Amino acid sequence: MPSPDALVECAGRADDQVKIRGFRIELGEIDTYLTQHPLVRENVTLVRRDKDEEPTLVSYIVPRRGKDLDDLLSGDDDEANSHEDELVRGLRKYRTLIREIRNHLKSKLPSYAVPTGSSFIQPDWILTLKYLCHWRGCL
Repeated sequence: MPSPDALVECAGRADDQVKIRGFRIELGEIDTYLTQHPLVRENVTLVRRDKDEEPTLVSYIVPRRGKDLDDLLSGDDDEANSHEDELVRGLRKYRTLIREIRNHLKSKLPSYAVPTGSSFIQPDWILTLKYLCHWRGCL
């Protein structure tokens, strides 16, 4: 939109579309399908850089508590793995749920739009998730 002095100002994208490996991907579409999964309470999908500095999709998920979630949790003893990084423990604990959610997304989205990474956020970290949502809106 031109300013009063006839200069054109570029304000960036108004949507959540990103381009990864030549594919245009709507982050909001991924989040919509994640929200439809019965064990996802809240989520946000972001573009992060992998170890080779390539852009990759990562979804941060707060699981919905309940018996269905308990049935999918790994039987690993948290005490025995207390030396591991919290992220590693979370991936190990929720690996069956991660697999189920990825299969859910694969049935709804093209393969290039399915996040390669998933991280589970504890329900008491919900403010962190809300911060990530706000941060994504500022990109």
